[in-house]
Amino acid sequence: MKKLFRLLYSLLFVSCISENKPLEIETKNTIGIGILEINSHEALPIYLSKNLDEVIDTITFDQVYLGKNSGSIEINSSVLKTKFKPYAISASSGTAESEGRINIGLGSYGTTLKFTVIESNPKYFKVILNEKTKEIGYIKAGKEIEKQYDYNSWKSYLQNVQMITIDNKTAIYNSPGGSKINLIDDCALKVTDVQNEWAEIKPAENIVGSKKYKGIKGWIKWRDKDTIKVRIIVQIID
Repeated sequence: MKKLFRLLYSLLFVSCISENKPLEIETKNTIGIGILEINSHEALPIYLSKNLDEVIDTITFDQVYLGKNSGSIEINSSVLKTKFKPYAISASSGTAESEGRINIGLGSYGTTLKFTVIESNPKYFKVILNEKTKEIGYIKAGKEIEKQYDYNSWKSYLQNVQMITIDNKTAIYNSPGGSKINLIDDCALKVTDVQNEWAEIKPAENIVGSKKYKGIKGWIKWRDKDTIKVRIIVQIID
């Protein structure tokens, strides 16, 4: 019996050490190189290092069976828990909520889990697990699991979102780092090209307020060092 208790204590001790290991913090490129979207509901192991030899957390997609959120799928972290704050995370809508949205002409919505990617290669993605503290982890990559995720560089991601918006007066240039040609504000914009911190834009079609900027085209700064200067709207639900 004493041996059993010693074994259980040892396992608990190892578990506590594993859960409290400090994570690497990204300081050089907190905006990263792109966005990784998880499109599978399979459990997602998060690794401590690029060696992929130690799992520090497991992200699960748990279906809710009871209560007002019945039918929804929650995204949960087994170790980081509330400290798990990636680029985007949201649960799917429940059965009742989905039916209500469909009845008024809207679509239901699924789970969303996206990470800022710091480094990408055929073996792993180095990602930010907490956008405030900039703590990072590693997600396994490879052909055998490539259907579970979708990676886009910032250029591809910005070109494929429905629109970006800006708050204050934003200068438009005729080329990246070129001459200022105009000022715009409170306008929905479509990104047509990206070159480093510069984004080529035009007014987004069929968006309220965009007509007054009809014909405007040029380049704006979508980021400034470690700060994203625009709001990114992936999709508008009609």
